[in-house]
Amino acid sequence: LTRLRLIQLIDDSGAPWDLAAQGDQRTFRELVLPAGLKEIAGYASGIGPSKILIVPVDKNGQLLAPTALVQDAHAAKLLVHPWTFRRESQFLPAEYRGDAVAEMVQFYRLGVDGLFSDFPDLARTARDSVRKK
Repeated sequence: LTRLRLIQLIDDSGAPWDLAAQGDQRTFRELVLPAGLKEIAGYASGIGPSKILIVPVDKNGQLLAPTALVQDAHAAKLLVHPWTFRRESQFLPAEYRGDAVAEMVQFYRLGVDGLFSDFPDLARTARDSVRKK
C-alpha cells in the first residue's frame, strides 16, 4: 500500500510472523528458494537476508562455501542487502582475523548491492575498494 521501495528482511531461522499467523508454514529458508524469491519480487524491491544465508558458517563458526542466494535473488530482479556487519571479533568468523572490511569485501565480491552495518565508514571503504578493481 505504498510506493516506497521495500526490502524484505529474512532471518536465518524461524518463519515470518505474518505468514505463520495466516497458517502458512513456510520458513525464512524456504522464502530464499527461487519460488519464494519470485513471490517476494511481487511486492519488494529487494531482500535483506541474514548474512549467513549467503556465506554460511558451520557449528564451529568456520566459513562454508557461499550459497547461490545472491544470484538467485538477482535472477528474480531483487536487490540484496544482507545484515548485520559488525567489527567486533565475536561477530566475525575466525578466517577474517578480526578484519570487518575483509568480510564486507567478500560479500561485495559475491555481488551484494549493499549491506546493513553498524559501521558505515567500514562498509563504504569495503564497497569502494571492490569498485576500484
